[in-house]
Amino acid sequence: MSDFELPVTYQNQELTFPTRLLLRGYQPHFEVTIGEIPVRFERDEEERFRALVTPDQLDNLPRLETPLLEAIARVLEVITGSEGDE
Repeated sequence: MSDFELPVTYQNQELTFPTRLLLRGYQPHFEVTIGEIPVRFERDEEERFRALVTPDQLDNLPRLETPLLEAIARVLEVITGSEGDE
């Protein structure tokens, strides 16, 4: 496992999120902590990153805004070199 700070631009703000790289098989998975909420990101069938959110985490939806999760996924695609792959 590897821990680092993930820089994300969201709503014209520079934010950083504690992030952990989890190696499972051949695909990287990331756990990004948003506030106090750990959110796991993994690749979907199209090789794009998606957030895996549990029903309990949905109760904290104001902190887990969909556009924020999408911005984080885009940054993960850039740092893993998968942006623009289709």
